[in-house]
Amino acid sequence: ANCSVTKPLYVAVRHEHVPPVDIITSLVSSHQRQQHQGRSHNSTAKLSESEKLDILTEACYNSNMKSNIIMVLLEAFDLKPSMEFVYRLIKDIFSFRREAIEDDHEERGHQLGNGNGNGNSNLGYEAMSTGGCPVNALIQYYPNVLSTRDKSGNILLHHACNRGNIAVQLIATMIDTSIRNNLHIGDCANDHIGDNCDGNINAHGGIMTTNRHNRTPLQNLCRSIDKKNNHMALEKILCCYQKCPNIPILHSALTSVSQPKYFKVLIEFLENNVGVTYKHIRDFRNKGLLEAAIGNACIDVNNSKQKQQLQHARGIIQILLHWSYDVLETSTKCNDGDAEMCEVMKVSHYRDEKKRLPIHYACELGLSFHGGLEDIVKSNSSALEDTDEVTGLLPFMLAAAAFTSAHTCVIYQLLRRNPNQIQTLRQR
Repeated sequence: ANCSVTKPLYVAVRHEHVPPVDIITSLVSSHQRQQHQGRSHNSTAKLSESEKLDILTEACYNSNMKSNIIMVLLEAFDLKPSMEFVYRLIKDIFSFRREAIEDDHEERGHQLGNGNGNGNSNLGYEAMSTGGCPVNALIQYYPNVLSTRDKSGNILLHHACNRGNIAVQLIATMIDTSIRNNLHIGDCANDHIGDNCDGNINAHGGIMTTNRHNRTPLQNLCRSIDKKNNHMALEKILCCYQKCPNIPILHSALTSVSQPKYFKVLIEFLENNVGVTYKHIRDFRNKGLLEAAIGNACIDVNNSKQKQQLQHARGIIQILLHWSYDVLETSTKCNDGDAEMCEVMKVSHYRDEKKRLPIHYACELGLSFHGGLEDIVKSNSSALEDTDEVTGLLPFMLAAAAFTSAHTCVIYQLLRRNPNQIQTLRQR
């Protein structure tokens, strides 16, 4: 563009020191006046659709650009690009603005903490002001872009949650915009509803939408919990919980966290900030947390390729077994230092609404002895003589009925640890 107006406008949006919004507005208004006065037939004065897109793209790529200027350009140009174009533009912004956003996070890192226990946290919502990011203007002007998928079935929230450089407030805005505009993103990308996806996309703003690999944005957040991104990842998860309290965060984290120790970090964080308790946690299929963890651990113990997966699953089970299933009730009963009472309040002793203990689920699902069942037995050995209220069977009988490749070993180990099970069976 060579005319006296478009060239300054093009230079202005690319410049390292972005002019104030009133100057950009003046340049745009001057161009519009030229067109209105009949000079729009001059090819150097009239901007084509592609030239407008070029100016908008360059403005969005400028790491110092603010959303209010982007909004001025969007309203003036009245562009109607495809949602695929806007999707790619926002995805590129996530990449090109990475360094600037990360630097901003480091400057504000001292603000991160552990919350105040009432569900409100100050862990870094100001890390990057939503008003300062071009993405904010783009999703406000083109909200349908939030329901657009790429070839892998990812929506933009997948990419935002997969990057440690995206601010908490921006993720909150994306969720709010999806819910406010009643966007229908569609059911899970694989045309089925998984345990961690309820199919009601509008209710959770896309945070539980699965891609073609059956992964959700929330799982991407859980995977980002590590030593480097610990506080920021936890703050984003807390934000998602506050927006959509019914989402199964810990279920999503079972297989997503890189190491079991970060699962424990997440439990303690949610416990301290929102008072989450084990006995109230269910996924969209009403499956309990330990039951889901046991299901993940029921894999072939002889498969060397799954050895690491088995170790991870067993580590998760060990953490859950030592979690108190009701924090308030536990603190009340353990005030007198009654160690035995405190032990009974652990998850390993918790009976669900069907009166079943963890050992009943473990044996029924075919959990191998060294894949986590041994830990369940050690944490509540008295349960070996406890009859399952649903099937009327003892744990070793449930293991026999499971008929897995390791069921013989499991039956032997269970009877070896408590031979009285046979006597219990005779007394029936």
